[in-house]
Amino acid sequence: MSEPEVVLTKELNKDDKRLNELMQGQFALLAKLIKRDLNKNKQSEYSFYKNFNRDKVQEYLAKPERYEKQLRHVVRFLYVSSSHFRRAVLYFATLPMFKYTIEMYGTKDFAKLNVDNVRKKYIDTINYLEVMDIEHELAKVSLICWLEDAFFGYEYKTDDSYFIQPLDPDYCHISSIEDGVLNFQFDFSYFNRREEELEIVDPEFKEKYEIYKGNKRKYRWQELDPKKTICIKINENFDHCVPPFSGILESLYDIEDFKQLKKAKTELDNYLLLALSIPYQKDKTEENQFALSIDKAMEFYHLVIEQLPEQVGALLSPYEKVDAIRVDKSDKNVDTVAEAERAFYNDAGISQLLFSSQNATGAALTKSVVVDEMLVFKFLKQCERWVNRKLKEFNKKLLFRTHFLEITHMNKKDYIDGLKEAASLGAPVKMRYAMALGLTPSAMLNNEYVENIVFEIPKKWEPLMSSYTQSGKEPDKGGNPGVDEDDLTDGGQDAIDRDTNNPDNRV
Repeated sequence: MSEPEVVLTKELNKDDKRLNELMQGQFALLAKLIKRDLNKNKQSEYSFYKNFNRDKVQEYLAKPERYEKQLRHVVRFLYVSSSHFRRAVLYFATLPMFKYTIEMYGTKDFAKLNVDNVRKKYIDTINYLEVMDIEHELAKVSLICWLEDAFFGYEYKTDDSYFIQPLDPDYCHISSIEDGVLNFQFDFSYFNRREEELEIVDPEFKEKYEIYKGNKRKYRWQELDPKKTICIKINENFDHCVPPFSGILESLYDIEDFKQLKKAKTELDNYLLLALSIPYQKDKTEENQFALSIDKAMEFYHLVIEQLPEQVGALLSPYEKVDAIRVDKSDKNVDTVAEAERAFYNDAGISQLLFSSQNATGAALTKSVVVDEMLVFKFLKQCERWVNRKLKEFNKKLLFRTHFLEITHMNKKDYIDGLKEAASLGAPVKMRYAMALGLTPSAMLNNEYVENIVFEIPKKWEPLMSSYTQSGKEPDKGGNPGVDEDDLTDGGQDAIDRDTNNPDNRV
């Protein structure tokens, strides 16, 4: 081989080596960029990953009694940042309606009771509860309980005003049970850097803080006056707090993981890769006889790259054929995000039908809500016992007590219908019926007085025209009166959607 040919071969081999290094570098860079972009999206677009490491959360869940404070911070953050988590919490927190009635307590010798005294006691009791505005105050308690497991509060009351101030649960600890109601101790080291708050809280805090300063080790934790406190807890079986929905935190990670994967897949499905080839000499007699030097090829390659949009990439190749490579979509199209969301609601013990119209029927919803209502009624029973403990203190000798109706926004219609039927058969539930319709005990008495005594409305108003007051002159339309939407089966709902009962649509 002549000297010029040797030199040319060395140059070609040199270009071949540089091209090989270039190809490897391009593919390595492409993989690095994809990995970096996916990690960047996960950290920046959903800050739950950034604020709470998955391994740390798993550690909190493994030892909830040690990490009560940390778990509270996690669920508080999720309540703001995760729509799935917030809806699950709000579903249970807003399910009860907190409707209550006043009933006589214990069996009495009614012949010995003074009717005027009973009436006065009843009115005093409902006025006492009216000031408390139970429905509004307990709704706030419910939200915190279903989010964090326990509510610790201190009440402030005047003759015509009442509210419950939530206390920081990090400084509260359940200490005893009295008359079936939880009491708690307060950590008075809370005021070490907040002494200015002592001027706006109940004097009890200031008095006990002075005791604490006399012996900080012995009197750091002191039980607050049970007459002025409220403690309601969802998980009564544990002394420590375990957020009711802490078990679904893993599912939230899965949902966000699949969202990121779905986004990356969508981007890749729409990605186009151009393979640019380096031309060969027409009269080539040996391998790697390129018509362009690698430097010149790289110059044109960079010119192309600068003109391409983000959705299109380019690759420099030694092959002659120029192709546009598109990342094809998978034949099996599985919505992994939907699968993760279904797993989330399954872990929460809630039917997804409540939050999605897909395959939802009235019958399915009715059945799935029953278990949820049972959990809510246990919470209501705690609230009822707390209110009745206050009435014992108010009445000294308890004559009346409250009873919270087991009525929710889901079973409201059936519950009212049941009371109406019972009342029509003579059962003494007319007051419960009025409460279920939305009246408070005081509103019931006041409305009765205004309508019957002041304006004599029953005497002056004619009954509205209805099937009960008409003589039946309307023609009988006949046919099945139909089934309530909540009682429809899957087949019945499908028949309505397809209008198969319409004679015109029958085959």
